[in-house]
Amino acid sequence: MSLTSKADESKMSLRLLKLDGSVIAEVQATRTWKVVDVKKQVTRRDGTPWKEQKLFLGEQELAPDTEVLDSLLPADATFDLSLVITPNLQGAWSVLAMEKLEKEATAVAEAVKHQQEAKMNWSSFARRELQQAALAEAAERKAHET
Repeated sequence: MSLTSKADESKMSLRLLKLDGSVIAEVQATRTWKVVDVKKQVTRRDGTPWKEQKLFLGEQELAPDTEVLDSLLPADATFDLSLVITPNLQGAWSVLAMEKLEKEATAVAEAVKHQQEAKMNWSSFARRELQQAALAEAAERKAHET
């Protein structure tokens, strides 16, 4: 086994802490683990979906989820990582999108209503004009007959 592969397979201790400093989980990992593997350990322990988790070493977020820990963490063997739980952002975005879609649907409905009213007003105008033209033509015929 080469020296590099021994380093890659070396164990590291990860303590996952809430922002208040309380320990959520202690995980034994290898440097070949990906960020998502650590998050899945948290999911197993407390049920928080991994997509709602953000891991930080100091102020640096460990991202992306597919990145190997070896490329993100220094050579130390023990780390305290801060875990931040974010609400389901996809759900939040869909709520905002739905609100925007509802506003746009309302605007479209109002525009269609306005267009229909305008069409009805135009139809009424055209009908009156035709009636007046027919009356004028009838009056002109009557005047010619006499």
